[in-house]
Amino acid sequence: MKFSRWGLCSPTDNDLCVTVDGSGCASAVRVFSRAKKLPPDKDDEKPFLVKYLYGNGKLAPLGPQAAAKTETDSILLGLRIIEWVISICSHMDFKNIYLFSDSTIALGGLCSKHVQMKLFYASRFHEMRKILQKFPQIKIFKVPGEQNDADCCCLLYTSDAADEEDSVDLGGR
Repeated sequence: MKFSRWGLCSPTDNDLCVTVDGSGCASAVRVFSRAKKLPPDKDDEKPFLVKYLYGNGKLAPLGPQAAAKTETDSILLGLRIIEWVISICSHMDFKNIYLFSDSTIALGGLCSKHVQMKLFYASRFHEMRKILQKFPQIKIFKVPGEQNDADCCCLLYTSDAADEEDSVDLGGR
């Protein structure tokens, strides 16, 4: 499994964009839909409309390796939410589903054999692979940490502060 850099995703008519992040204290997921405006405005620089759909988080267990566990949990949580959104929004017909993560450790673990991992990680990576096989339109991208939109949630900012922070430009308004 290979992961592209996030700047290589190309918008289609209807996409689902999911950003995930984990820290020593929490896992966070933010979900956006991106749809082409109909009819497109000739003067509009951004012909896509981006809407925030859903957000979720999970507090981390205290203990060793909390950051690696929350990064892994954030990707699994993101994939579970993708599965849930697809089930309730089946009429939307998402052409592409993008999952953005800044976790080199968790993405590396997803590429590794889970038989050599501790049970905590092996069970989560096994579930992640099952979801990825079920939905082949999911594309995972490695995003730099400072450009990860879900990062503000893990830093426990308020929603007003998160809106003021620089975030990933998904190509819409």
